[in-house]
Amino acid sequence: MHTRTVWSFVAGGCLGLWGLAAGGSLAQETPPNPPPVAEVTSTAEVEALRIRLQEALKAIDDLEWELQMARQDVEDLERERLRILEEFQTSAEPLLLGAFAARDVADRAVDLLQATREWEQAERDRILQLVDFEPTPGAGADTASRDPWESLKGIGKRWGARDREIARQIAVLGGSYETPSFAPFRVPGLHKSVHDRITEGGLEGTGLEGVKSKIARMVRAVDWDETSVTGGRLRPNALYRSAHHCDRGRVLTHEQAFRNGVARVREQEDVFLQAFKSNEDEKAHRALGALLHALQDFFSHSNFVDLEPSEQGSALRLLGGDPLTSYPPGLKITAYFPESGEPGEPGDDALDFVHDLNCKDDERMNAETRSPAVHAPSITKFQAHFEAAVIATRAEVLHLHERLSREDPDFNVKPKWKNFGRGRKLR
Repeated sequence: MHTRTVWSFVAGGCLGLWGLAAGGSLAQETPPNPPPVAEVTSTAEVEALRIRLQEALKAIDDLEWELQMARQDVEDLERERLRILEEFQTSAEPLLLGAFAARDVADRAVDLLQATREWEQAERDRILQLVDFEPTPGAGADTASRDPWESLKGIGKRWGARDREIARQIAVLGGSYETPSFAPFRVPGLHKSVHDRITEGGLEGTGLEGVKSKIARMVRAVDWDETSVTGGRLRPNALYRSAHHCDRGRVLTHEQAFRNGVARVREQEDVFLQAFKSNEDEKAHRALGALLHALQDFFSHSNFVDLEPSEQGSALRLLGGDPLTSYPPGLKITAYFPESGEPGEPGDDALDFVHDLNCKDDERMNAETRSPAVHAPSITKFQAHFEAAVIATRAEVLHLHERLSREDPDFNVKPKWKNFGRGRKLR
């Protein structure tokens, strides 16, 4: 019922009653002449008006109650609005302060990055000036024949202790400058170790391309974990184990050293598979890096590329875990004696096949790396070993995927392998 209608109805009723009251008073004061019949108000009409008045008053009460409820709702909404506004102001202030602080940090980071780049460029220029790329003896003045690696080896007297240590790390770890102490410093063309390049190439087509940089770091970490600077020189520490690098220790034969390396690969395979199934991401990454390190080092720390194809086949079958294959008698493993004054070139190796003179850790490590490959003279032995290690890396990773599917048919490998290869958390 509209308020105007109600109030009109009430006004009409009241006027009617006032009229009755007035008429009654006149009836008492006038002479006994009876009023006209048309003006006489019956008791029934009065009762009807009284009922209508009561209904109108009840409607007014209902409207007042609804109005009171509406006012209460408005008050509640206003209180809620004030509460939300207060919460927003309370939470927005620290967010704004955090945003301003983050902007300041970002600005400082940009400044630091620029300073680091300038320092890196200055270091590069200084080192390259020291190197000066002198022509090797007998090479004449032809720039193309200059050997920067030999130049690096020949300038030790002109370098300070820090520079000599950098050169030592280049020689030992295949061109990588990514050490804890000298992480920002890189010479152009020497910023990735051979292990990095083999790993990243071998992971192509395996589904693990998304984490190849991380796995490459895990492969390289084996060298960093097991070497330390002692007396100004980089030397194997107490964590060093010959099997981790497919090296031959002092008391080992070639076959024993090889089989120790194979056992290391098998051991880390099992660690990887268990960690992968248990959703232990970091442990799986480390195990994969450890087994690939030993596998790749086999091709560098041996004469595999010089063997006849039949002996190469035997070595590969043994690497793959075939227990029935005989050890190829021509296979040699390089000697590395950590207790020696020159671990990579000990003078008392009875088998006369030492690491520094025969390994293929880097393109310029020794004369052996630059020699033509026996079965492919158009490439060097380093290149031949590199291609073999890339293929073996890919084969090993695919073998791990196959083992996961074969050994536990109920284990759903595909989605977990996909997540693992994208760097996502295993679950």
